[in-house]
Amino acid sequence: MLPLTAPHATAPLPRVTRAPSTATDEVRSAPSQWRLIHYVLLVTVVAVLLRVIGLESWSLWEDEEGSLTRAHENLSQGFQGYFPLFFIALKQYADWVGMSVAALRLLPATAGLLSIVFAMTGFRRQLPPRTAALAGLLLAINIGHLFFSQSIRYYTTALVFQVLALTWFFDGFESGRAWKLLLSLVALVLALLTHFSSLLLGPVFVGYLLLTALLGERGGGYKTRWYIGYGSALAAVGAIFCWRMLLLQREMIGDWAIPVQRDPVHVGTTVVAYFGVPLLGLGLLAPLLARDLPRRVLFILLTIGVVPVLELITLAAFNFVNVTWYYGFVAMIGFALAAAASVMGVWTRGYPRIAAGLVVVSVGYYAYFLGLYYTTAHGDRPRWEEAAQFLQREYGVRPGNPDAPPVFSNVPGPVAFYLGEHPRSYEPSRVIQRIPSNPAELPAGGVYVVEERQLSPAYRVWFASRCERTACFEAHTGPVDRSVSVFVDRTPRSNPPAALKSR
Repeated sequence: MLPLTAPHATAPLPRVTRAPSTATDEVRSAPSQWRLIHYVLLVTVVAVLLRVIGLESWSLWEDEEGSLTRAHENLSQGFQGYFPLFFIALKQYADWVGMSVAALRLLPATAGLLSIVFAMTGFRRQLPPRTAALAGLLLAINIGHLFFSQSIRYYTTALVFQVLALTWFFDGFESGRAWKLLLSLVALVLALLTHFSSLLLGPVFVGYLLLTALLGERGGGYKTRWYIGYGSALAAVGAIFCWRMLLLQREMIGDWAIPVQRDPVHVGTTVVAYFGVPLLGLGLLAPLLARDLPRRVLFILLTIGVVPVLELITLAAFNFVNVTWYYGFVAMIGFALAAAASVMGVWTRGYPRIAAGLVVVSVGYYAYFLGLYYTTAHGDRPRWEEAAQFLQREYGVRPGNPDAPPVFSNVPGPVAFYLGEHPRSYEPSRVIQRIPSNPAELPAGGVYVVEERQLSPAYRVWFASRCERTACFEAHTGPVDRSVSVFVDRTPRSNPPAALKSR
């Protein structure tokens, strides 16, 4: 049988005057659990502060408004009927707090905080408190995690259930407790009822168990009958939800393929952008730097991190379904824990200055992108709220105003929301319409509020030839231009609205 730890990889180098304790000794220490509680509280304070800033300032983006609309539709039918858990919670919560954007975003923000706490505490029996604390900090300052903690979407909720499913899965096999494996399956089902992207966890479980079986791991639940029992239940859950996902695909109307979400290069690039180089780089170096970790702990962390990303790239390469980086959100947890283990591995091997330098560089890296997020990127969102305020102020666009000009947008949902329409009444909107596929179908004298990067070449030519840009609300996420522009068609109308006559 192979040993669970490397042969004394944690022995100090001569330059260290006092031999540090091994990771296993630190984990087993009772005072270390109190230190973990203190670390969790400190990281939670940092995460809360970062998630409160801008909570109301950033405009709703299209999918957030879509979440509100679907939550107020029939929850037993359509898209939301296939994974209704988040929409049920959102509907009840929205009825309670109203349509305040900041209040509504507290729901996913709370789920995001819980995912960090569970990631820090879920492996408390296997990881030292300092490792868990650093992993939590890397998650707290990560802009990908921050973005969805501030978005009215289901991904942080699914992430909570995914983290629970993973930690109960690992602890169940480590301790040989069947009830923890049952809890793991229950959490997986809840994650799948939140979003189908949780299906990516299946290969994570299978991949880890294959590794342990091939390497002859023993003890706990690492036995053939346990593999068969858990694997059979996992296969049944996977089959049911794969079938449900196929049913959803059949209900999708029109060409729902999105080219960039079927491009493996784009998917891989966005994973790097939103996970961050420190998380990925240090996580992948864990087999070399975190040699003091028990082997099975290293296996589970790397499997959680690497497998979902490989799944996304493979699905995109074979053009199966639309995929995007946040479908593999759970991989961020594995990479964060593995990256923290790498840094602490350098520390315990006698290089505390190098380890401290890695922490400083990593925090500095994420601090730079946080600076962009809170300034020029405007929360990595188009500024629909400011554009809607401009329409109200300059053209009198509001529900019930007959003198307002016709308004069109390529993303009408958020604009209609900020113009005063409740999401439940949006389809079809009374104050704003979606621009048609052909600009020739547009009436003369309209007002257009658009995210220009989403426009077709035909529309770019049409706007340049007959419209005047009257406002531009800039937002830039690195090379991605999310600016929103307002155009007015100066083509004369037989009976122009009063708002345009006055101009």
